[in-house]
Amino acid sequence: HAICHRFLDTTHLRINYLSSEEFLNRFIESIAALGHRPLQKDALDTDILVLDDIQFLAGKEKTQDQLFRHFHLFMEQRKQIIVSSRTSPRETTGFQGRLTSRFQSGLVTRLEAPNFELRVAILLRKARLRHLNLSVDAAELIATQTPSSARELEGALSQVVNAAAAQGAPLDLETARAALKDTSPEERS
Repeated sequence: HAICHRFLDTTHLRINYLSSEEFLNRFIESIAALGHRPLQKDALDTDILVLDDIQFLAGKEKTQDQLFRHFHLFMEQRKQIIVSSRTSPRETTGFQGRLTSRFQSGLVTRLEAPNFELRVAILLRKARLRHLNLSVDAAELIATQTPSSARELEGALSQVVNAAAAQGAPLDLETARAALKDTSPEERS
């Protein structure tokens, strides 16, 4: 998401963000409708394709064939594909060799879990974007109890927001503490 927002803020490029599940669903819909034309039209109308959690396409041969076609189309037109995965391309299993080599052919970088300060900033920004008045103390508590990923932060924030709404309470430290007291990070995501 951060990559997409950065491109949107700094360029006029057309960006298409898809989770792997959305890519798979679009592929299935395109087969049912008109062959592969809708997916190819998406590719032609996009400057940058961002595919999230590519590891979920492991073992899905036909979908991988379509993904390879996308890579080919984008390379022909000098467009970009950005792929995210929980593992590096060398550790990825269940993919066709030709796709794995495409994954390895570009810039590969590892993103570390956000530090405490960044987690707090993420929470405050997400709250602000949702027009919520989250206190800094509550954001710090959520960030302390949710150390791994931005997705888990969103889940914990939603849990606190829902608890506050149900109780008619403010988004403060006390509400956050009560909302998160009996949950582990795995239950929040």
